Amino acid sequence: QKRWRNQTFCVLGAPKIGKSELFAAGEGTAFLDIEGGLSHLSVVKFPQDRPFLDYDELESTIDSLVALRQSNKFPATIDTVVVDTATRLTQLASDKAVEILNRKHPNKCWETIEEISLGGTSGSPGWQLRSNLVDALLGKLKQLDCAIVIIAHMEHKKVKNDLNVEIDKQTIDIGGQLGKAYLRYSDHILNIMKTVP
Repeated sequence: QKRWRNQTFCVLGAPKIGKSELFAAGEGTAFLDIEGGLSHLSVVKFPQDRPFLDYDELESTIDSLVALRQSNKFPATIDTVVVDTATRLTQLASDKAVEILNRKHPNKCWETIEEISLGGTSGSPGWQLRSNLVDALLGKLKQLDCAIVIIAHMEHKKVKNDLNVEIDKQTIDIGGQLGKAYLRYSDHILNIMKTVP
């Protein structure tokens, strides 16, 4: 039998389709307001009055929540934590990766993760560092003994399948290994779509 608090979800859908509202209906839900689109909802959220400004602030808040859990002071009524959204979390992790690599290589002055290249055949260290930063936060969230929900946006594109037939493909809007990692992290993937009668 599956226990709610042990489950992880990735909820995909177009912006403003109701992904956050679905989980806001739960009485035991707390939101990590990373994107800033929750002002219309009466929910428990961190921070209370604005979205997170950067990766460090988000990590500090998660660390504080984990410390509360470890000291048995975490509110027992909270059984679900929503990361809203993966797109913005990815941007915060990208910015943090650039900051770390600029400190490590003071002769460089990268502004975006796409600019980072140190040569060689192993690819850019920026992408791996970004993935590691996201993995670290998601790992900490699992320590809360709550269901974890990752809200993500959906990307629609036309691709050719193995038979060279063009098809519509819908997937998370975060490309590469990190997009796949969000999906692998989740026990359940929910795709919210609007139907037209």
